[in-house]
Amino acid sequence: MIFVVDSEAKGIKEVKGILEGLGYEVATFDSAESALDLIETLQEPELIVTEVEMKGMDGFEFKRAYNWAYPNNTTPFVFYTVKADESDKLRGIELGSDDYIVRPASKRMLTARLQAVLKRRQRYLIHTFFADVGKLPFFRLMQFCESRGLTGEVEIQAEGQEPIILSFRAGQMQSDETNDEVLMKVYDLDQGMFIIRALPMDYQELKEFAVTDYAPETEAEVYAEQEKPMGKLSGVQVEKRLFQLQTEFVTEPSNQIVTIVVVDGRVMNKKINSVSGGKIDKRELEMMIEKQHVAVETEIREKLAALAKKKAVESTEDAQDEFKKFFDQGFEKYRAQDLHGALDAWERAHVINPTDKTLETNIRILKKKLGVEA
Repeated sequence: MIFVVDSEAKGIKEVKGILEGLGYEVATFDSAESALDLIETLQEPELIVTEVEMKGMDGFEFKRAYNWAYPNNTTPFVFYTVKADESDKLRGIELGSDDYIVRPASKRMLTARLQAVLKRRQRYLIHTFFADVGKLPFFRLMQFCESRGLTGEVEIQAEGQEPIILSFRAGQMQSDETNDEVLMKVYDLDQGMFIIRALPMDYQELKEFAVTDYAPETEAEVYAEQEKPMGKLSGVQVEKRLFQLQTEFVTEPSNQIVTIVVVDGRVMNKKINSVSGGKIDKRELEMMIEKQHVAVETEIREKLAALAKKKAVESTEDAQDEFKKFFDQGFEKYRAQDLHGALDAWERAHVINPTDKTLETNIRILKKKLGVEA
């Protein structure tokens, strides 16, 4: 279902007519508040098209409220509006809209742009994970995204602030120094949420080799994309090591809930539970994911605590250990507001591994805070 939101009946009629002509089911609303109320009782909309200038909550506030209330949703947002100022367009883009169309627009143009957004959505079979800003600092998150080669985006949400969206490609953040002012704010957050959205591999270059007549019948086909639950991500910090846990529902080779534990970029443990007995409601699957994730995390914490009590092993640190030591020292000093100490520790780590992009960004941001020439 597609939502169309506009205080004016004329705007609703125009967009509704186009979308119904394309074969979509459309729900219309004369206010953002009424649309938000109905979303609670329905599945995630395929698309939301909204005017910016409305009575009550405007379109920008609507987008921000939707992001905050439904952070796991990946609904495309299109602003179709009379507000044509460049500042309004920039604000729409910064809020993460998928398109900003100034009205009036020809029927042909409006149809083409809405179709383009809907087609892009079909390619975004997104795996979504969540992290607590208070438990997983920003540069730890960046280190994870770099080590896993993330292609997708990281959204940072903090109450009372507009969301910040950072794009990643093959583990590298797609930004330049013009974004450093935004990054400086993110580094200091101690409350809020990180949302990681990982995009699938693009097979466009292999298109000519594709097999189009192979369609195995498996249990995995029972679940449509909108029926699949979100995954869960967390970390367990033990001295200098971070144990990263992620749990998700997969449909290949069969319906399963899979939890993996990653340490230093390597999978150290995996727990798999089959999901059988016919189709299960999305909410119930999310509860099963949560239960398994918590159980594995509890087991790891208990084993690590027992191991720590049993013995403390001292070993000669190799170059990687030295790097992690200085990186962690920098993290602790940064948290203690000892910025000069943090810079010293991270520069030592940088000497050991000058190719680490996350560390490079840390140093650059810290130097800006200290007013030191990069």
